[in-house]
Amino acid sequence: MALYIKNRFALANAIAYAGCGMGVFVFPPLLQLLINSYGWRGALIVFSAINAHMFVSASLFKSPSLQQSDHGENSALNVEIVNKKSDIKNHGILETIRQLCDCGLFVKDPSFIVACMAGFFGIGIGYNGVPVHTIARAEVLKVGTPQEISFLASALGISSILGRVSVPVILYLLSRYLTSSRLFGITLVLSGVAYFVSVLCKTYASYMAFTLVLGFLSGIFLTVTVLVLKDIVSGVMLTAGLNLYSPFIATGGLIGPPCAGLIYDETGDYNNSFYFYGIAGLVGGLIMVIPEFIKNGRHMKSGTVGYDDEMQAVEGEER
Repeated sequence: MALYIKNRFALANAIAYAGCGMGVFVFPPLLQLLINSYGWRGALIVFSAINAHMFVSASLFKSPSLQQSDHGENSALNVEIVNKKSDIKNHGILETIRQLCDCGLFVKDPSFIVACMAGFFGIGIGYNGVPVHTIARAEVLKVGTPQEISFLASALGISSILGRVSVPVILYLLSRYLTSSRLFGITLVLSGVAYFVSVLCKTYASYMAFTLVLGFLSGIFLTVTVLVLKDIVSGVMLTAGLNLYSPFIATGGLIGPPCAGLIYDETGDYNNSFYFYGIAGLVGGLIMVIPEFIKNGRHMKSGTVGYDDEMQAVEGEER
């Protein structure tokens, strides 16, 4: 996205990520319908055919350098992309891997390490297993009929869409107080608090409210992640940043859900699993928020450029 979209990137990113929330809304009832009609093997075959459409979508992408040429632009980004391609041709696959996984990013900016650790705890450990365990706990608590409980997954998707598309609006309306990094950390903290509060949900209405809040918050922090990385490593280096960031999320995903499941197996209570998720969410959010407020405090004491001034400078450059 960063290579194709230069102006209003936050809005374009939110619209693209809204597709993920749409999938969460549409696919759970569709999957259940397919399982009832064709069994789980037949359902997987149909889902494979649906996912195969990604090959069609991918084939429609133009090279970013061609995209720039079509608009008659000869920007520094275009030159950098061409140079990268020449380097890849000259040095082969090992050099390509090195460029796409430039570990020097960890040294160049400590903020990148902070973002990776926040994602590891807040998303990898603290969120990846939550949607599944949210539905499972609703079934154990018997907060509603099977049809009502299955609708919780769709409600999660609907609120996730709203959270994703609200990111540029929130950042615009609260630009005086919020950066993408602060919004990322705050929503992770709020999700951790929501996990703790969710243990009080005993009725279908209260459980639905928790699901909607969870979907909205997750929609925000899953979408704003790209903006955080773009602010730290912009341009073509964003690809390398995403490549290095993603394993932290994946590793956390290997740890969080099994640990939460083990806690339930040992204690027989999903509330304890959600306490575990809540702690992880709080840790991830605080890792992101505390350095941001320390940095802001230093700026205020030293009288350095504030966020509004930075935004005005960026808007001036875009014009």
